[in-house]
Amino acid sequence: MLIHGDFERTLDYVRPGDFVFPDPSYCLNSRRVFKEYLPGSFSVSDLGRLRCRLSCLDALGAIFVVSYADCSQARELLAPWSPRRMRTRRHIAGFCNHRRGAYELIASNYPLARRSPDANNSAGKSRAN
Repeated sequence: MLIHGDFERTLDYVRPGDFVFPDPSYCLNSRRVFKEYLPGSFSVSDLGRLRCRLSCLDALGAIFVVSYADCSQARELLAPWSPRRMRTRRHIAGFCNHRRGAYELIASNYPLARRSPDANNSAGKSRAN
């Protein structure tokens, strides 16, 4: 189902057992972030509403995974779900040489698999003995 509207309105449709990936825009007080989706559509002041809705999803029995730029606001927002810090590469720059790495936090109310040390070798490659 696709719904165009405020995230709280769309989350009203979630039922127990559903999987939800909220994907909020990254709004940070401390640095410039990508705001091309719709300026003003999600701001730092909405983080409290998001945390409340994540708690509701958890209590409802829906499964969620959420990621957010690594910052103090996100650490506080995601603290109840033991966020993990992950390095990622931004792919929104038009030219490859302008793309940069960044850290994000990922959290879920469902146990996340640990990345194995051999994860880079798992795509059909075998290790030489």
